[in-house]
Amino acid sequence: TLNVQFSKIDCKSFAQYYYLKIQTPPKYLSYSYEIVNEPSQCLFEISLINCPPKGYVGSIIPFSFSISRLNDNKDYNNEYNKEIVNIHFNILISDSWFLIGKQRSLCQLKKGESKIIDCSLLPITTGWLQVPNISIQKVPKYLINNEFETKQIHIFPPSKFTTNVIPIKTN
Repeated sequence: TLNVQFSKIDCKSFAQYYYLKIQTPPKYLSYSYEIVNEPSQCLFEISLINCPPKGYVGSIIPFSFSISRLNDNKDYNNEYNKEIVNIHFNILISDSWFLIGKQRSLCQLKKGESKIIDCSLLPITTGWLQVPNISIQKVPKYLINNEFETKQIHIFPPSKFTTNVIPIKTN
């Protein structure tokens, strides 16, 4: 449950991205909102299939995910309830990675069908790096169940260092 004061939030823009159940206590000035993003209300699901928890700078990391089309949502009688839907997805990558593979593409999904997308990541910095996020064009966020939106990978410095001592001649 999320407690919000009306003066601190624009309710119209907030409601565009989330289903809201509004409970109004009769004697209080504050309102209680419950954000409901149940998988049964989502039209699509993005799942991480292959991505290790750690890696090294300069080493290729496999990155696979699936995009699934769930059952129709009866509340949305639009183009996403057709038999076959064209899905345009983007891999949103930060400056900490190089992507090996397609950054955006189109796939066709039937009801209940999934597509697996394989690519690779090349980390160029160390630390806890956010896994690239996936977006589906023209689909509101609240209709997508994204399992790995906050997943991170621990990237270490290169594991092999070579040190060669070169003698300097002095005259």
